[in-house]
Amino acid sequence: MESVMNVTAALFLGVVTAATDADRWMADFEQIVCEIDSHYANLDSVIVDRGMDLPEIEKSTAERLRSVNTDDEARAVINGFLNAFGDGHVGVEWSIPASPADLETAGTLCDRLGYRAREDRSGIDFSRIPEYRPIDDEDSADVPGGILPFHGGAKAGVVRIQLFSSDQHPRLCRIAQRQLKLADDQSCEGDCRHRFNNRVDDLLTASLERRLKSLRRAGATTIVVDITGNGGGSDWVEPAARVLTPIPLQASAMGFIRHAHWVKQLGEELDDVEYDLVNGGAKNVLLQRAAKSLREAKNAASSTCQGPCPMIVSRSLFASGVLSYAKPGSLPEGRASSTLFHPSRYTYHEGANELPLIILVDQRTASASEYFSALMQDNGAGTVAGQPTRGAGCGHTNGGIYATLANSGARLSLPDCARFRSDGSNEVVGITPDVLIPWGGVRQPLSESGEDSEGAPRNGCACSFRILNSSFDLPPSSRSRRGTPNLSSRSRRVGISGETRSGFVEPAEDPSSLRSFGVTCSPALRSLHLRCARQDNGCQIPVFGSTLLCSAIWQDGTLTSLHSLREARDTGTNR
Repeated sequence: MESVMNVTAALFLGVVTAATDADRWMADFEQIVCEIDSHYANLDSVIVDRGMDLPEIEKSTAERLRSVNTDDEARAVINGFLNAFGDGHVGVEWSIPASPADLETAGTLCDRLGYRAREDRSGIDFSRIPEYRPIDDEDSADVPGGILPFHGGAKAGVVRIQLFSSDQHPRLCRIAQRQLKLADDQSCEGDCRHRFNNRVDDLLTASLERRLKSLRRAGATTIVVDITGNGGGSDWVEPAARVLTPIPLQASAMGFIRHAHWVKQLGEELDDVEYDLVNGGAKNVLLQRAAKSLREAKNAASSTCQGPCPMIVSRSLFASGVLSYAKPGSLPEGRASSTLFHPSRYTYHEGANELPLIILVDQRTASASEYFSALMQDNGAGTVAGQPTRGAGCGHTNGGIYATLANSGARLSLPDCARFRSDGSNEVVGITPDVLIPWGGVRQPLSESGEDSEGAPRNGCACSFRILNSSFDLPPSSRSRRGTPNLSSRSRRVGISGETRSGFVEPAEDPSSLRSFGVTCSPALRSLHLRCARQDNGCQIPVFGSTLLCSAIWQDGTLTSLHSLREARDTGTNR
């Protein structure tokens, strides 16, 4: 009898423990939902632009969580819920990374400051193309480059940017350390670290400028910037973009949320502007306008919401600061110069490159890399080619806003800002290339596991598409300063059609025939803008639309071998 009671008690305790575990995970999930409702910057976008049925997804996630048997299952359910947002900056870290204080305990100064080399296995392996000639010089380790000749004497000068960040360049860190005369055992935090990081950033910018000069000397007629697999980086994206074109780049509008994080951040920037106003800048109109804009922005960030209202409260500022553009050297000296225009804290030569520009992207191009691509597209400064990008957009400002989940202790990451393009769209939906190159073997960013869907065509896409619109040859007035069509501009696409066609997209060396859609390219028809109406077998063309060009040859004839370029990229992905 006693043994029966013991078994019964054990079973009872097991049920209670399982229920208690499920309750704890449900508490974490409810906390996640509350955090999303309170400060997820792209909440409106995923509901309106992406058509996400959030209540239904929350309901199904809760049901799955209540039936989990292990912690691993619970984590997988929560990961699936967060992946459903399709936002590269939404996620949870189940093991918390080491804090900066932990990194201070050992190693060289560069080790402690986080400067570590990372093997680049994500870009295009241009060495697979027999004609490609790499340039081997002092800058090869930091800004790899080379020459790829094409028919007719044209030469593409290739530049690889693995990340828009200098912290993967320990060689440059050591140079900065010598220049600033800092010993390995010295501490460098606060203002010291800010000056140190700026010095390394400037060294990386100088390396990029030298690479552009070396490519020009080698006969380059076009510059190709490879940012496939580039997951983002830091504000160094600003000087990098501005040295690559002589066009004055107007930055994207910046949206922010109602939150103490932004109240503090905007307050500190306002303090800098008011300091300069008091100390000799009282009559400076630019500073006066900046103070007014920041004061209004701070008030918006601290405002309360009465009833349903947008998560983003303002678009009065820019990704580059108070100003969308400032010519190098044009701003007044003072504490507020970088508040007015963030790139002003860097040393760079605008327009170091004057050659036509092509940017290569894929589904892993994200965050700061998407800003780079959007900046070039919206300003008509370059042609973006490849696959639609990841869809991460703006991420975290000044350290971001993180929440620790009460049960698991995991850290929830949500973006606190949004960037809006010249047509008003949120950058988080991803960048649609001007020229679509269907790279093969790419992971699906919205799948729960991150792996290709089983049964999906490796290099193709079985879908039912709705033809949204089409574009035709454009008059010279509609072309950019580089002579390439601005296909990214909605106002320059014509020929709206609601016709739906089904078919299979099979990448080919010459994609001039779209017979799978029952469409034949004519001399006038340049592209079709398609939206996937139904996805089958893990369709590789995103639901938000892509542009298929009837020709894989760029206007200046610099790309004549799509097949070899695609092979090089696919090999690079799997290196």
